[in-house]
Amino acid sequence: MTSPVESVMRRVQHAMGFGRTSTAPDDTGSVQTVQIKPNDLQTIDAVPVVFPFGFSSVAPPGAVPVHLSAEGDRTKAAILAHHDPTSRPRNTPQGGTVLYDTAGTKLILTADGGATWSGTGTLTLNFPTIVINGQVLVSGNVTVGAGTAGSIEFLGHEHINGGGKGNSGPPAAGS
Repeated sequence: MTSPVESVMRRVQHAMGFGRTSTAPDDTGSVQTVQIKPNDLQTIDAVPVVFPFGFSSVAPPGAVPVHLSAEGDRTKAAILAHHDPTSRPRNTPQGGTVLYDTAGTKLILTADGGATWSGTGTLTLNFPTIVINGQVLVSGNVTVGAGTAGSIEFLGHEHINGGGKGNSGPPAAGS
């Protein structure tokens, strides 16, 4: 028979723990849930994952969750954070912050106010207007659709014919 002191100690020991996620999270509801294994003998289904407002992620199976259990009862657990040792970037500069994914895409905010974005995929920004205050340096090709430089329209402007006999006409592909 378990003494009251032993019962309280067990609840205190189970109040916080680590484990492994054993399946991909279910991110379809109002709260993301995941199955965790706190140890080799126990599996807990549908554990809610709590994120700070404005942030969300879907950790891969095998990630290490930190979970709190109300009253030390693991059936009343909630995950506060995940750690995935296989995809976590290493050697982050002192004072830096990294937003990353399992594919290796990284946004690094540096302590001096700089930022670096790197990855192998395409970065797509869907904003009606993007304002850049400062110099823009491009290494590589630039493809531009319709637009203007100052008051000159990219696609519709004409050049003055070097021979002085009218204008060149609008730009044509391949010229």
